[in-house]
Amino acid sequence: MSRQSIKRVLLVTFSHVGRNLFCTPAIRLIRRKWPDCEICALARSSRGAAVFARNPDIDQILIARNRLTMRMAGRRSDYIIGLCGASKRRPFNGLGVPVLWMGPSTDEEHRADELLHFISDELDVPMREEDRRYVLVPSDDDYAKASALLTKSDNTYWMGIHLGSGRTRSHGWKFWYKAREKDARLWGVPHYIELVKLLRKKYSRIRILLTGSRSERFLANRFLEHHPDTISAMGKTTVLELAALMTKLNIFITQDTGPLHIAAAMGTPLVALFAASDPKLTGPYPPNKNYHVVQSSTIDQISPQDIAQAVEKYLVG
Repeated sequence: MSRQSIKRVLLVTFSHVGRNLFCTPAIRLIRRKWPDCEICALARSSRGAAVFARNPDIDQILIARNRLTMRMAGRRSDYIIGLCGASKRRPFNGLGVPVLWMGPSTDEEHRADELLHFISDELDVPMREEDRRYVLVPSDDDYAKASALLTKSDNTYWMGIHLGSGRTRSHGWKFWYKAREKDARLWGVPHYIELVKLLRKKYSRIRILLTGSRSERFLANRFLEHHPDTISAMGKTTVLELAALMTKLNIFITQDTGPLHIAAAMGTPLVALFAASDPKLTGPYPPNKNYHVVQSSTIDQISPQDIAQAVEKYLVG
């Protein structure tokens, strides 16, 4: 198709925060291909859609409530690009609109790089090294709320901790008590409690901020029993407010979750715990000397001492 015939491009994305962040470098290339067309991002959840708010490469954001919503969005488009798995293509079949869809993953490079190379090759857009970064754009109001929630001073060292995962956010206490052992990504709350005890023996200036959703507050309650001076932001931030909050932290600790990728998008130093997933594919991106990955065959084999040792290089007495 000629460049002039493309007036509206529909991008089909994911429901997850992290996976939609993986898409943002590729979306930058799509904008470079069609600088004057309307680019619409179709996300599969409201939380996933929040990643694209204020993104300068996106003109409209839609949420895929059902198959009808997706087909209507497709009919109004001149070109459809699927950045998600091929299994999500079916609602757009038979519309008579040209479709470009991401194929199966090769598991050879980071998901963000995989998408970048796909778009660069298929649309013939040269990829530059500076394209290898996420796009996440908090507003002034987001930064103001972050400042009100967490006051930064020279005498305080703020360490953020994310206790949960996508499953604890979705299923709350039912997941935690009935299916805890089925999520191989989670490092238990007792480990985090012990980690902070170890660090505070040497570094008195550490303060803790907990991130998470409203449905994960039961995790914060367990943690607060042992560290009552902790500030909990669980259920108090949007995606972009959390991104702004990340800029206030000296370090962030988490397993493989959406907030890990939000921290990476904002350049926050972090220690990431990996077991069930592969950091080569879904780890902090792009590689940075301030991103430290601790990996083991199972998450429980990672000890609080292991993480304390990784954190200490970021600390001052």
